[in-house]
Amino acid sequence: EDNFNVERPDWERLGVQLVNDVIPYEVMKTRLLNGGHSALAFPSLLAGFKYVDDAMRNSDIITFVHAYMLEVKESLNPLEGVDYDLYINELLLRFANPAIKDRLLRLAEDSSVKFLNFIIPPLISLLKTGESVSMIAFAVASWIVYLSKSISNTNYEVNDPIRTKIQHAAAQSLEDSGYFLSIIEIFPEEIMKHKDFVSELNRNITRILKKGIAYALTFITVKNP
Repeated sequence: EDNFNVERPDWERLGVQLVNDVIPYEVMKTRLLNGGHSALAFPSLLAGFKYVDDAMRNSDIITFVHAYMLEVKESLNPLEGVDYDLYINELLLRFANPAIKDRLLRLAEDSSVKFLNFIIPPLISLLKTGESVSMIAFAVASWIVYLSKSISNTNYEVNDPIRTKIQHAAAQSLEDSGYFLSIIEIFPEEIMKHKDFVSELNRNITRILKKGIAYALTFITVKNP
């Protein structure tokens, strides 16, 4: 943001973009990059992956992450100098970079805070405008299934400020996600009014539990951006 009280270097000369208001760019970054990380984490962990780049070599997971970002893109306003599709493609390449070796469990840490800040805002925005939220529903379903398994399986690590609460809520939500959606620290009360979202979330949970994450991922396709 071009708002300095001291003299600054000529960053523009090196390609830095200076803008009057940085908040819309921050929203873009948190919804696509940070939200993309959180959405990626749980299906990838359920599939047995340890590192982000390894997960991104799975074609079905790449398809999901791409579809997720394209869906969330619809919650963003146009930004001068920004091509969202180009940014999304750059993020996909970054996630797949084998030199980074980012751990999926790191992305899964503090998930209640990350979903609240990075995934719930575009969800609410898209629900208000009647846009598709299928990929967000899949991300939340994967999260719920992962948390439910973490209660009895030590391989399912959870590091979260409200760990016990979200674990037990997830375990109570495998047939009806209403219990999980009632966690006030994460979801606004209005979420339960969107019956189509709740139904889609329930269908995804059932599909993952009955057939596995690999099978559930095969139902995802990328629409043309």
